[in-house]
Amino acid sequence: MILPKFTISNNPSFTPKIKIGFLMMNILSESTIKAIEDKFKTIKFHKNIPWSRLTTIGIGSYAKLVAEPSDDVSLSELLKFCHKEEIPIFSIGSGSNTIGTDAPYDGIILRLKNNDFSKIKLGDVQATVGAGATLYELAVKCADFGFGGFAKLAGIPGTIGGSIRTNAGRLGMTMADIALDVAGFTLDGEPWISQGKDIQWSYRHSSVPENVVITAMIVKLFKSEKSVELSLINECLSSRSKFYPKERNAGCIFKNPASGHVAGKLLDISGCKGLAKGGAKVSDIHANFIINTGSSSERDILELALEVKSKVIEKTGIYLSPEVIFVDSKNKERLAMEPRKLNILLLKGGNSHERPVSLESAAGVSKALKEAGYNVVEYDISEPVITEKMVTNIDIVFPVLHGGFGENGQLQQVLEGKGLKFVGSGSEASRIIIDKIKTKKIFVDNGVPTSKYEILKDGDKAFPASLKLPVVVKAPNEGSTFGISIVKDMSEWDKALENASGDVSGMILVEEFIKGYELTVGVLNGQVLPIVHIQPPCDFYDFDAKYTHQQGETIYNCPPDSKVIPEAIQKEIQSYALKAYQATGARDMSRVDAILSKDELKPYFLELNSIPGFTSSSLLPKAAAAVGIPYIQLCSMLVQLAAKR
Repeated sequence: MILPKFTISNNPSFTPKIKIGFLMMNILSESTIKAIEDKFKTIKFHKNIPWSRLTTIGIGSYAKLVAEPSDDVSLSELLKFCHKEEIPIFSIGSGSNTIGTDAPYDGIILRLKNNDFSKIKLGDVQATVGAGATLYELAVKCADFGFGGFAKLAGIPGTIGGSIRTNAGRLGMTMADIALDVAGFTLDGEPWISQGKDIQWSYRHSSVPENVVITAMIVKLFKSEKSVELSLINECLSSRSKFYPKERNAGCIFKNPASGHVAGKLLDISGCKGLAKGGAKVSDIHANFIINTGSSSERDILELALEVKSKVIEKTGIYLSPEVIFVDSKNKERLAMEPRKLNILLLKGGNSHERPVSLESAAGVSKALKEAGYNVVEYDISEPVITEKMVTNIDIVFPVLHGGFGENGQLQQVLEGKGLKFVGSGSEASRIIIDKIKTKKIFVDNGVPTSKYEILKDGDKAFPASLKLPVVVKAPNEGSTFGISIVKDMSEWDKALENASGDVSGMILVEEFIKGYELTVGVLNGQVLPIVHIQPPCDFYDFDAKYTHQQGETIYNCPPDSKVIPEAIQKEIQSYALKAYQATGARDMSRVDAILSKDELKPYFLELNSIPGFTSSSLLPKAAAAVGIPYIQLCSMLVQLAAKR
């Protein structure tokens, strides 16, 4: 066997002439099969083998020819021959993540299960492991000889070859952690070798080229006690058996979309458990498994997988990527590409005081949408101008702009004029929500409690006769607490007016100061989220308390402690928040800010935000997470809401 004793460069640019997955072409006629058997006497061949004997899920008709080479020389010769004659080859290990074909597979199925290809050879410090061996066999053999470190991977059902290609992992450990060297052959029969550190590893992926048949790897050995390792292996297998179905299956159908976000849970909350197509059924135990009830077909599996994938998009907005592999490349591509992924234009930056917050929010949204499967194009804009180049092939626009033209309706009006679908409130609602004075008037007109207030023209110096100290002075159209001051003494009055001056409205808002609990209520597509109780380290929730934390960390309780804010009052506040959302004409999302007086426990509503922050410390994502909507799902749901308009 070719072993990785030295390193040669990977050659991912090599493109074989092999046609993978072409069915019903009668490439392997009886005479052709006889000629292949006669040519390769040292290779063990099996004819017309049903997929039930080749894969763990056991669906499909049969493979015309299965080849089991005895050594690297016969493997290389077979690959060279098939490459020259353009005979399709599909390399299969234990078939644990493989879906067979309904039509007879008209090519050669390659299995490396004989001789060195399935052996594990232990040295003093390293072991050579054939690609046909399993991770369980590796863990047990090492344990028997006083070595350890592989127990976490023992529950993975695949062979070494498939596990390397997909960077299989479990319990926080992956193949990237153990593979020192990897060896194989390209599909034209040439040897291929790489050090593990030169392979690019990522979640369920390695950069081992598609045209490489993996034959072996080398791992480092670590001394351990046999009893300890066997105990860990048994524990690993036992934990797996509790959560995975016992019926025939192909393992997980979809990959997890991002770290910490589980595909099985997304399928579960999307109502996929128990769904069936023909003989294929989503497991009642684990929603990311499709089981073969005994009469399933390749078509059943594909149609059911596409259905549940669509349901997850409908419910969560997330596009799941397949982990299972179809032997027929056309079906593999269908499951990967359907439904079509939306193209998103993400707008960020702007020219307001909140530009830095916008850039940070946009970075988070962009990362989340990419992890959720969307195609994202970003533009940093300084004016509400949308060019044709920016929106070419774009399905949805996601403005992540705080304050200024991003929230005051200007940008929304431009997008509406171009007939573009976009996330967030329309131009009319945005013009109302950005303006604290207009919002206060809507609160009053719709019975939403708010604090007493007066409006000054920019330049007025007189203290409002209807109010008394302390008061809050605000620039009506700024966000992130820019232009806001608390005036406790008249010596602070002029400075507060100066701080709030220059607003586009030419006005200054002066409100009575309510001493109480700072609260915010997120509303997502008409669903009221749990209240966030904000406890800043200073007098009020200013820019530092939100983002920079120079005066200390802000504490967020979501939902609030019912001993501090009784549940009945929380429900009352949520009801008013929804009324405010509806009265202002908000759409998709909003964050409604309020103060709950400490003496009367009476809520006073202050303002709304039509494009709330999406940073790591932002409040709408915190509230969504409290009801089981993680950040990636929140961003994706907003895109899907816009897509449905």
